[in-house]
Amino acid sequence: MSKLKSLVKSQWSMVVLIIIIATFLRLYNITEVPPGLYPDEAMNGNNALEALRTGHFKVFYPENNGREG
Repeated sequence: MSKLKSLVKSQWSMVVLIIIIATFLRLYNITEVPPGLYPDEAMNGNNALEALRTGHFKVFYPENNGREG
């Protein structure tokens, strides 16, 4: 029974270690990487803000080579 407890304890330790490492890698330099938005993301954001501001939601947005709404 103690081998089973030891195995479970070591597995949980590995899970916790992986979560800690993943959290560190995700949050390290989070304010600097990426340095900004890509043009497509910025255009989608502008379209969303315009739709919210005006209340006019389009089926198709022709800006930036077009995309569905």
